[in-house]
Amino acid sequence: MSGRFHHLELVESPPIETMVGPTGRVADRYLQEAHTRELEGSFEPALRKFSAALREDTALDAAWCGQIRCLVQLEEYPESMVWGKKACAVLPTSQSTRSAWAYALARSGMPDEALTTSDEAFNLVQSEPGPYLWLERAACLMADQRWTPAEACLDKVGETRVDPDWQQRKAAELLFFERSESAVSVLNDILAARPERAYAWLLLARGYRQMGDAPRFRRALNKASQLSPFWGEIAKERSRGVGLPRWMSRFVGWMKG
Repeated sequence: MSGRFHHLELVESPPIETMVGPTGRVADRYLQEAHTRELEGSFEPALRKFSAALREDTALDAAWCGQIRCLVQLEEYPESMVWGKKACAVLPTSQSTRSAWAYALARSGMPDEALTTSDEAFNLVQSEPGPYLWLERAACLMADQRWTPAEACLDKVGETRVDPDWQQRKAAELLFFERSESAVSVLNDILAARPERAYAWLLLARGYRQMGDAPRFRRALNKASQLSPFWGEIAKERSRGVGLPRWMSRFVGWMKG
C-alpha cells in the first residue's frame, strides 16, 4: 500500500520513559492519549498515538480499531479497509476489529459487505456486545438506508453507555448520514453538560449547516472558534457556508430535472 500511512504502526513517537500509563504499560498511556485526541476531533494526532500503542503491543485490539476509525474520519477509505483486513488477520477472533472493518466498509460505500462483516463481528461476541459494536452496526445499516433498525442500534449505544463521549460519537455518525435534526438534538444535550467541547460545537455547526440554519450555524461555529481559535477545521467548515437545507436542494434539483 502506498500513501502517507504506509507502515503506519511504525510511526515515530516521543521518548517512552515518561509515557508509562496507570497500569505501568506504555501502550496503555498511548491509547489513553489517542482516545482523548479522537474525542477532540484531532484525528491525525490520535492516529499517531494509536500507531505508537500498536508498536508497543501488536495484540492491542483497541489500538487497531482506533487506527481504522481515525482513517475513516480522515476519509482515507482505501487505507482504512487495508488496515481493517490486516487487523482481522492479526486478531481473527476479535469482535472489535471485525466491527471496525465493517465500519470502514460502510463508510467506503459497500453496505452489503459491511453488514456481512458486522454479522461476523456479532457472531464472535462472547457476552454482551459493547457500544462500539452497536454504533458501527448502526453505521452499516445507515449506509444501506435502513433507518429504523439503525435507530434501534443507536438506542443500544445509549443503553450501554450514556456519557457525553458516546453521545458525541453517535451524533457524528448521524451527521455523516445527514440525520441532522437527530444529531443536533443529541449535540445540544452534550453541550449543556460539556460546553467546553470545541469539537461538539463544530459538529453542531455542521448540523445546522445541513439544516440550512445560517444564524445558528454561525453562532455554533463562533463558539468553537472561541474555544479553539487556531483549529483549521473551523475555517474549513466556515468556508462551506450555508445554502438550502439538503432536502430542499434535492427537491429543487428534482423540479429542474
